[in-house]
Amino acid sequence: MAQTIVVFVPGIMDTSLTAPLNIQTVWPDQVAEQKDNAYALLTQSGIQTGYVLESITIDVYGGLVTYFVAKGYRATNSDSLPTTSDNVLVLCGYDWRLTNASSAATVDETLRNVAATYPGATVWLLAHSMGGLVSRYVLESGSFPNPTCTVAGLITIATPHLGVPLALSAITGEVNTNDLLNPEIIEELVDYPQFTSTFELLPPFAAFVSDGNNNAYSIWDTSSPVYQLLIDTQNGFSAPSASFTDAKSFFKSLDYSSSANGRPNYYQAYGSGLATIESFLYDANGGSPVADLAQQSSTTSGGGDGTVPMSSASFQGGWSAATIDGGPLTDGQLPNDTGVLNQVLAWIS
Repeated sequence: MAQTIVVFVPGIMDTSLTAPLNIQTVWPDQVAEQKDNAYALLTQSGIQTGYVLESITIDVYGGLVTYFVAKGYRATNSDSLPTTSDNVLVLCGYDWRLTNASSAATVDETLRNVAATYPGATVWLLAHSMGGLVSRYVLESGSFPNPTCTVAGLITIATPHLGVPLALSAITGEVNTNDLLNPEIIEELVDYPQFTSTFELLPPFAAFVSDGNNNAYSIWDTSSPVYQLLIDTQNGFSAPSASFTDAKSFFKSLDYSSSANGRPNYYQAYGSGLATIESFLYDANGGSPVADLAQQSSTTSGGGDGTVPMSSASFQGGWSAATIDGGPLTDGQLPNDTGVLNQVLAWIS
């Protein structure tokens, strides 16, 4: 049986970041200890990509790694590929602050190194959340021609193929508080011109902002009052207009046609049944930026995983070979769930 290599591409903020000569990682360690200094820490020059996180204060990918190791895979970071005939789980971290195109270049380099280290192996891409969009860019954009590695398939877990409205909450300062960064810090970070990946999670097609009177507003239309509110530095959210430009360019490079067009099989795992932000209410007379553009809880029966709507993560578009509904699991629980991983391994096998 041919050797199998699974290259795992994590979601946003799930790769550590280091600074030259620092023993302690900038993300998440220094940020966890100096939350009030998070912006300065994450925007300093010279930051480099570290390793895929297996745990912070919650289980990030520890369950996934443990599962594959129990199934006979050797787990390794992408910068230290072992010489072995065993099956290998390659953890491919990237700088999640930058454009997804930049992150895709990191994944492409990993695939080339995998091809050189394990000639003849069967290679799969397994990706979580934003990592799925990064992986699709590698396969669909045409920016990485003549690959030295043939990918047998791409499996995405909780990937927002049609975008995630909650990303707008990061821009408006309404994103749910987590253990490391509060909404104010996140809003400040996304205003940093080089931190563009959040914008590349915004829904690229659907108008998910309305005023409650059946009037829809596009965040991509530069003449839209919602767009103007987002970029307004005095009475809005000070979001960099260039970040919207980068995001539009990114989505234009993905192939949403119904034909597979020579791509490998795609498989999706998604969550359902949990309340998930799916829309925003625009009120020009709200009295404050957040009141002018307020997130709305989902009202559809499908819901999602609490972060990504089910309709986005399960998007088939004509090129999906199979999907699995993980049920009421969160975005973070899905990649560590044994039931989901059993199906993932069945697809790979």
